[in-house]
This record gives sequence, structure tokens and C-alpha cells, in this order.
Amino acid sequence: MAALRLTASPDAVDALIGALRDQDDAVRERAASNLIMLTGNVVTTPDKPTPGPLELENLWLIWWDKHHKEAKLSEPAPEVCRME
Repeated sequence: MAALRLTASPDAVDALIGALRDQDDAVRERAASNLIMLTGNVVTTPDKPTPGPLELENLWLIWWDKHHKEAKLSEPAPEVCRME
């Protein structure tokens, strides 16, 4: 899961969105935080209750469908060694 944050590939966004419904709470939390770091976007609002896994996945799917063409994905930190 953490490896998906080591890329700025749109495929990583798709994989992270899919992981939002994982059975493991830690995987879901990591996927959500990695999506925020990668996209620089938050799909939830602080004044509303935290959405369940399916609702969160749907919020991200809607956002990604609308923004994937112009989204500027964040590169990983320069101190991270990447292989290309």
C-alpha cells in the first residue's frame, strides 16, 4: 500500500480508491491518507460525519472522474529512492 505513494501515476489513484473498501481498517486509513497526499484533495467536509467505506469510495470515484484529466499529482518526496 505504501508503495503506491511512491509514484505520481494515475493508476495509483485508481488502486488507492479501490483499497478504500478493504476489510482491514489500517489499509483503508492508509489508502485515504495516501489519496489526499497524492491528489492534494479532500473529498470529505469537517462539519459532516465521517463517511463509511462505500460512501468514501464513491466520493473519490466522483472526484477522480471529474478531475483525472487535469489533476496534478504530487511527486513523492525527493529523499525517496525511485526506480524508473
